[in-house]
Amino acid sequence: MGKYLRLLRLQDQHFQFGCALAGGVYLSGHYVWIITWAIATTLISLASFITNELTDREDTDRFSWNKVHLRKGDKLNSTVVVLMWVVFVVNGLWLSWQLGVFIWGLAMLLIGELYSFKPIRFKARPGFDVLAQLTVWWWIPFIVPVVHFSAVGSVFWIFVAVMSLLIWGFFYPYQLSDFSADEKTGLGSTHIRLGMRQSLVFGLIFVAIGEFSYFYLRMWSGQEWSLVFALICLVSLVCYLFWLGMNKRANQETSMQRYVGIMKPVSWLMVPYVIWWLVK
Repeated sequence: MGKYLRLLRLQDQHFQFGCALAGGVYLSGHYVWIITWAIATTLISLASFITNELTDREDTDRFSWNKVHLRKGDKLNSTVVVLMWVVFVVNGLWLSWQLGVFIWGLAMLLIGELYSFKPIRFKARPGFDVLAQLTVWWWIPFIVPVVHFSAVGSVFWIFVAVMSLLIWGFFYPYQLSDFSADEKTGLGSTHIRLGMRQSLVFGLIFVAIGEFSYFYLRMWSGQEWSLVFALICLVSLVCYLFWLGMNKRANQETSMQRYVGIMKPVSWLMVPYVIWWLVK
């Protein structure tokens, strides 16, 4: 049973769930719809993570420091795995259809699957890996409910863009902490093509522009719930500067692994925090 639970990566399912709920906070309404949408996105995400774990254990996860991943030698019943995948996909898409956003649920599924599925595997393609993750974790979960129920203007899209910079800057060290594992397997991801130092500069620029834009434009006005995340990302900003000051990549990776160990539980807390804003 433990291997099948690890296959689902339950500890990483809070991203799209929280972002979908945040869409409800932005809207200030339609709460039953929002919660159902959050469940639908999570079911679709569970199916995508099954594909990701099965693919990655053949190469990158063989060298990963993170023990959360399945290894190549872990035995799984293929019938059980296929049945799990089908159940998650069918229910996720059915809920999306019931909500009137089936095409978006399907888009999330296709992008999530193609992130891992060979030979396309967005994960191994520079630029596409970043866009795919932002799409399934932030853009689709958050944007869909807002545009479904309201007419949006430039203010909304600027908010989405700025938060995208902060979210990716916050998350990017998760990728970089596995730099050596990805490099050993010849993965062509953005961070491997850029190299460690350029990747750190890339992440720093994302966070710096995001923070400057957020506070200069006073984006917390009307969306006060987002201020806590912007403040948390200031920690990421400081960490990028700290890592750039290190001379050895091994030390950078070790430090980023500690960052993941601390910041992932912090990101879990964002879900009850958003729920509090949703119901208050």
